[in-house]
Amino acid sequence: MKRIKLFYCQIFGILCFSLVFPCQSLQAKILEIPLAKIMTRPEAIQLHGVEDFYELSLPVSARHRIDKSRLVLDFRHSNVLVPSRSQLRVRVNGITIGQFVLNPKSPRQLETMEFPPELLTPGYNRIEFSVAQHYTDQQCEAPDSPELWSEIDSLRSKFILEASPKMLKPTLAQLEDLFDEHLLEFPLQILMPKITTQSLQWGALATQGIALRLNYRTPKLYFSPPPLRPASESGPAGLDFASLSHDAILIGTKNELQLWLPENVHGAIQGPYLHIMAQPGQSERLLLVISGNNDQEVTQAAQAFALLNYPFPDTQSTVIHSLDLPSMARANPPLVKTDATYSFAQLGLPTTSFNASMQPKPAEMVVKLPPDFYASEHASATFSLHLAYSGGMRRDSVLEVRINDVLQDTIQLNEESGAHYRDYQIVLPMRNFSPGPNRITFRPILAPLITGECTYINLDNLNVTLFDDSTLTLPDADHYTALPNLALFSRTGFPYTQPADGSDMAVQLLDDKPSTAIAAWLVMGKLAQINQVPLWNTAFVTTPAAEDRHRLIFGQSNEIPNDLLKKAPIGKTPQGTRWPYALWKGYEPPKQSWWRRFLSPESTPKPKVTPYAAQMTHTGDSGQYGLVTAFQSPDHPKRLITAFLAKTSENLAKSAYRLTQPEMWGQLKGDLAVWIPKAPKLAWQESGKAFYVGKISPTRAMGYHFNRHPWQWLLAMVGILLLFAWLTHRLLARFKHRRHPDANEIAP
Repeated sequence: MKRIKLFYCQIFGILCFSLVFPCQSLQAKILEIPLAKIMTRPEAIQLHGVEDFYELSLPVSARHRIDKSRLVLDFRHSNVLVPSRSQLRVRVNGITIGQFVLNPKSPRQLETMEFPPELLTPGYNRIEFSVAQHYTDQQCEAPDSPELWSEIDSLRSKFILEASPKMLKPTLAQLEDLFDEHLLEFPLQILMPKITTQSLQWGALATQGIALRLNYRTPKLYFSPPPLRPASESGPAGLDFASLSHDAILIGTKNELQLWLPENVHGAIQGPYLHIMAQPGQSERLLLVISGNNDQEVTQAAQAFALLNYPFPDTQSTVIHSLDLPSMARANPPLVKTDATYSFAQLGLPTTSFNASMQPKPAEMVVKLPPDFYASEHASATFSLHLAYSGGMRRDSVLEVRINDVLQDTIQLNEESGAHYRDYQIVLPMRNFSPGPNRITFRPILAPLITGECTYINLDNLNVTLFDDSTLTLPDADHYTALPNLALFSRTGFPYTQPADGSDMAVQLLDDKPSTAIAAWLVMGKLAQINQVPLWNTAFVTTPAAEDRHRLIFGQSNEIPNDLLKKAPIGKTPQGTRWPYALWKGYEPPKQSWWRRFLSPESTPKPKVTPYAAQMTHTGDSGQYGLVTAFQSPDHPKRLITAFLAKTSENLAKSAYRLTQPEMWGQLKGDLAVWIPKAPKLAWQESGKAFYVGKISPTRAMGYHFNRHPWQWLLAMVGILLLFAWLTHRLLARFKHRRHPDANEIAP
């Protein structure tokens, strides 16, 4: 009896303790992930032929524990399939989680399948949908018959995951997992006591560090002063963690953060300082402290955070005693140089074998050209391929070469006994390449030699190998291009990412509102993702920049100075806003003289392109639209200004968040674009005047000049010939005087 009483007393004691010190409960979240959200393009998944498959990647964060997982699949298929031989199979990381008979009596099916959550691992999980489709029970059928099809609705089909956040015990070595690109959304609070030009730079560096770790995703930023918990009997004043809703970064000098930091953390700030910890009471969230004794040390700490890309140090805090930054060259490291030869191994493509399939997975490599490269019309790039293919393939087997999904050339694999090529050359004009990243794809299309109905088809001999000692040779080129060009800006960040440390750009804010700062930080984060390194030397200003730099401007549309818009496609007048409405582009045929045709008989000059637009001045404002426009600086003719504007600073932040998402950012073109934060597309036009930046080599500059001014070339040639004749006369006279001083005339 005493034991029973003792047992109940212990239970009662545990209950009382739990009431006084409640345990942390990390509430599970239900994540609904439509297939369209994790696809490159949100479209229906089409599966054709006797067999076909489609792969996509499902991101799972290391900060989540998946408790339950299921897939809801909405699909349709042909109504002439034979159900006994037709099925759809779903696999997760190579493990089959479901298979469904394709019944022609039910051409639309809605299926739900639960699968073990252990199949999902942190990172990208391979999801495969494959079909076997037949219209007859017989062995003889056309494998590509048009009635063999299935279609998966990527909007209605979705993964439903029950995910519990993990308790964090963070260190600086875990930054890649903590700021995790596999999170579908990443909300982040940036806390700073005040807004100054210095703190704007700190916030930009912190955002760039986050953006680089998120790869291509956009963080959702919130900016405010740090909330203060007043002193009480339970403890001294400090940061009010209960007021925080997300992960947070606290930035400021040691003196500025004194009220918010615990004594042990505050006392550890003995230089540029980084500290990471779980938020007390909310251990699934983190707090990162970036601080130092003065402004310069905080800047160094923020730069260090943006640059930490290796799991070291494995501690919660560190003091940076020195930070030696490299002097950046003109091009950032991923760029290839012109007038050079690169092996495929150097370009990131290892030796690749395409095996046992009529359409195996293509091989790809990315060649990142300088954003402002300028080559002559006759310049070409040369591929020297080392490849081999097996015998027993039909003569129409080919290996396609594509650049940015555009077919450039094909290699016929037409030797029945196979072949081995050591130096198979493909010469392509440089104009087929784009500035910035170019995706080069090698896509084999292979056919077996022996086919036919009721015939065994051997696929095992369909083999092609492309070796990594194949090379790409690029011609010499200059750095010269036309601006403004928002498409070039979205692809490469040019001209703001040249040099790669941002030392040739300035960021100007038209006000000191937090939402305006958020918009600037989001765009800087996107530029860092494009640049692949943080732009740590960018200057932040709140007044018109006097420095000779390219400039990014953020603010409300009614606050931008009218003098700044002298060369912009839009403007402000006392009557209202001047706005262009594009009509058409005029293509004027070039005037080519006979001298120019003689100098360059094979050249075909490009027609002059002139955009025509109606200029309209009217009342009204941008409303809920965001706006970006690029134009020549009125103060520095070789500098570009790109202005991000909206009616209010709050709408500017929302617009910047929408624009910096991948599907919107890639739509930028021309020199003027507008969009609604919730819309899937933006509207753009090209209506301003272009100007040119960069330098051309003296040889190309002379050729360009004399092609445009042939009479000057003619006069120069006449002058050179006269000079040559005079020198020849003088040399002959001197020769005669030395060797034949007595010869005054030629003897008869």
